[in-house]
Amino acid sequence: MRTRTRTWLAVGAFLVSLMRAQSPWTQWGIYADSTGNGQVPVHGTLQCHKDTFWLVVDTTGMGAAGITGWRWRSMGGAPNVVYAPSLPSVPAPFPPAGLRDRKVGIKPSSPSQNIRIVLVAYFSNGDSAGFVRSLEIKGGSIGASYIPMVVCAGASVSFGLNIGGHIDSFKVIYGSGPSDYVSNQANFTLTAPNSPGTWNITLRTYFCGDSTTSSFPIQVVSSVNSLPLSLTASSNRICPGDSVVLNVSSSSELAGITSLNIQIKGPSNNIVQTATSFPVKWIAPSNALPGYYNVDVTGSYSCGSYTQTYYSVFSVRGPNSLNAPSIFTPSNYCPGLPVWFSLGGVEGLVSVDIGADGSWDYVGVGPFFQHIFPNGTTFPVQIKVRQDVGCDSREDVFTWNPTNTNASPQSPSVSNGAWCPGGTVRIHASAGNFTSGAPGNYIQWTASWLSGPFYGVSSDTVIPAPSAPGSYTISATLHNNCGSATITRPLSNNFFHPSPTPIGGVCASTGGSVPIAFPFIPSPPADSVQYYLPDGSIVTMQVADTFVYNVPPNTAAASLIAKIMYGGCHVQYSSVSIPIIGNVPAKLMGLWNFGTACAGEPFSIPTITVFNAQEVRIYLGSNLIASWLPAGSSVSGTLVAPSSAGTYTYTIVAVGCGGNDTAQATLVVSGTGAVADFSAPGSACVGIPITFQRNGTNDGIASASWYFGDGSTLTDTSMSVSHTYASPGTYTVSLSVNGTCGPSSMQKTIKVYGNAPSLSGLNITQSGNTITGTVNATDADSVKWFFDAPNTTPSASGTSVSHTYAATGTYTVMVVAYNPCGTDTLMQNVTIGNTSALLSSRSGEWTLYPNPARSEVFLVNPAYTGAAQVRIFDVQGRLVETHAVQSFPARLTLHLPTGLYQVQLITERSVETLRLAVE
Repeated sequence: MRTRTRTWLAVGAFLVSLMRAQSPWTQWGIYADSTGNGQVPVHGTLQCHKDTFWLVVDTTGMGAAGITGWRWRSMGGAPNVVYAPSLPSVPAPFPPAGLRDRKVGIKPSSPSQNIRIVLVAYFSNGDSAGFVRSLEIKGGSIGASYIPMVVCAGASVSFGLNIGGHIDSFKVIYGSGPSDYVSNQANFTLTAPNSPGTWNITLRTYFCGDSTTSSFPIQVVSSVNSLPLSLTASSNRICPGDSVVLNVSSSSELAGITSLNIQIKGPSNNIVQTATSFPVKWIAPSNALPGYYNVDVTGSYSCGSYTQTYYSVFSVRGPNSLNAPSIFTPSNYCPGLPVWFSLGGVEGLVSVDIGADGSWDYVGVGPFFQHIFPNGTTFPVQIKVRQDVGCDSREDVFTWNPTNTNASPQSPSVSNGAWCPGGTVRIHASAGNFTSGAPGNYIQWTASWLSGPFYGVSSDTVIPAPSAPGSYTISATLHNNCGSATITRPLSNNFFHPSPTPIGGVCASTGGSVPIAFPFIPSPPADSVQYYLPDGSIVTMQVADTFVYNVPPNTAAASLIAKIMYGGCHVQYSSVSIPIIGNVPAKLMGLWNFGTACAGEPFSIPTITVFNAQEVRIYLGSNLIASWLPAGSSVSGTLVAPSSAGTYTYTIVAVGCGGNDTAQATLVVSGTGAVADFSAPGSACVGIPITFQRNGTNDGIASASWYFGDGSTLTDTSMSVSHTYASPGTYTVSLSVNGTCGPSSMQKTIKVYGNAPSLSGLNITQSGNTITGTVNATDADSVKWFFDAPNTTPSASGTSVSHTYAATGTYTVMVVAYNPCGTDTLMQNVTIGNTSALLSSRSGEWTLYPNPARSEVFLVNPAYTGAAQVRIFDVQGRLVETHAVQSFPARLTLHLPTGLYQVQLITERSVETLRLAVE
């Protein structure tokens, strides 16, 4: 027979080998009879800590079931052992290794415990199975959920208590008289003493013949000389246009106050806002004075009022409100790899300019950013960091000069996941100056149970696991372009999985359903989980699924065993205690303020602390918008803010078995978030102003900052701004806006030209009625072709085109290149069909003389005396001279070098082309 090792963890979970699932042994219980003979079962009930309980197992039939032995394990509550023949002496703590006795006497070590006992049965095939039973021990306390700090003499005072645990009864003692107490009431009203002094409120709880006591001193005054308020601000520093919300820390601070007068005062002691209740929202106007703001609060009690000043509650930013940041730079560097930097002490929208060349490489970065420096980078390198909070900005320049610019991987590490023999195992390696998948970065792996090394570019991989248990090693040599580093470590086999957690709770009297789920699923996850239920049944499911356990009515305590299984080699046991609530009211703790949110956006609510709650419901008006089950004593979650700006009141209801508790929370909703969106031309010309048009509105915009890519910046909330570039090039233009609901940024690229475009090499070939044209263009945004000039409708675009004419004739092909600095034009005539392609000094009734000419020429047409436009082109088709003629005959003064030219005459009747020679 093979030997299998069983190892227990000190926290109560244990690892055992697993062959196949076995049914647990359920013929045992927890009993309360004085002889310990199993006559009075108490598992699943509520008992006292002073009593002794007996663990008794019936062994009849164990042999037939293949059980060779058993062991008691304590998985919660830590009871003391008062009877166990196998122990040398008692009483003694329950031993971590468990007990093998058929009968064991235990006694709770303290009140308020959930005792969970597991009987683990061992089978002849080496498997094991556990079954849990539990016992709830009475105990608890009374806490104050609403007790005032200061009251007026003789005033009526409201109190609220929180009841925790399982108690028999409680008293609130408020005086020295025999009847000066209130019994078993969580909410009540008392009359304060008529004389000033300290009023002691004593809370006393009773269970199992014992009691616990706690006291709360309350100051009784005849006149008010201070306010017990602690003010909080939603933000310590704001910009003009931003908002701040003021509130108190606890609702108990407001107890006894009949009215409030709140004044927010500016640096010059001017009143900027008044209110009569908390929370208070103030929106700083655009002309708000920079500096610290104080808050005067006048609280009125039944015995008078008092005004208290709270100094420097928040501040409004002005110039130079930002501090110099810090930057962490690595000392080692290998060319081509990402370099990580971290920033400290930064605020607002953070931008980074690598090289401090005026071009912002990263806009809106967090505390960490990375950059890849190109090969050949010269160090040191300057790094400019800009902070922009909307109303103030600051730029700082840092210098990075790594001491090692040819660094191999630093501080390598290697690890592996859990594995079973014959299965697979995931191995992982990492190091500084190493990036998986980057050029030249790879890992050479060596596993002691596999032959030969193997290679990969990923930081982790899955490989065959060893075929048998044993000691193995895994080695990784990480390479980058600068060198390598090797790490070797033993192959570990740590199986870990979180314990399943119950969500919510049920009432002891009615029972109900309790979902049970794992809080997170690690990698690699377990294969499955088996839940061993108190009735002896077993439910098997995937670890990612939620199990719902139905608690029977009139159950005081219940526990499950979760058997988490990994492949065929390991199993982990965890006990799950089901939250069962007595007939006590639920309690909400604290004053709830949801803070601020943006319209229509999700927001996280602060953690809500609850006691004795089955469920927490959130209402907005009469609409139920969320319902959560508590995880322990807290609830948290995410809601979606209303779509319109304003202040909203939410109602929070904690549902309990003995009654509900209700509180209210406020949410201040601001308008929609700032959106950076702008329109701009794709190109521009040096020296000519460009207009950048912001889209949308200025609603909710505190600032707008432009970064033009040439080192120039502009902070201006105008919807339209302009900028002029001094040098040609391609620039990245960034717009960053800051608003109440956060920052936003947008980038666009613009090409700036230094000159008008240039065309050359116009070539037109002809095949029948179809022509093909090509041209060379420099610095052109676009090139357009006109196949029947002066018809100005373009027929094609690009530097290579074709066109088919519908009729014969002589046509003028015109090519125009465009950019914001100007245009360039080339023209050439083409003859379609049998028309002569020769140009002459005569065309129709037109005569051009003298021809050849020198400095002047005459144009004559006996049949035409109107206006005309004259264009002269050189042999390359380039337009070199134009004339506007009002009547004919006309005299044209020429400024042309010697050569051949085409003269185009454009009249209201026709277009004629003649040839001209200049000497």
